[in-house]
Amino acid sequence: MHHWRDSKHEVDLVFDHPDETLKFEIGSSPEHTRGGMRALVERHPRFAGRCYLIAPQVAVSHPTKTSAGTFPLDLFLQIVGAHAEAALATNLGGGG
Repeated sequence: MHHWRDSKHEVDLVFDHPDETLKFEIGSSPEHTRGGMRALVERHPRFAGRCYLIAPQVAVSHPTKTSAGTFPLDLFLQIVGAHAEAALATNLGGGG
């Protein structure tokens, strides 16, 4: 995972795996700008249809080739937390 920036455009989280590319923009509202995601797709078309705006109080919607999907912030944090906990337990040999 990394952050992407190109002049005035940015995307908060980019998962650039060869088989499972994803990008996430974290916003404070459903109206958060999607300019960074559009710029990344223009420059790297493999991300088309793989973009999500993460924000409070949004419903889950799936991305299309031309628009970002949306995902609720609280659910995103729960999923990331569960994955992190499982990875720590696996990599450190500890119990969960």
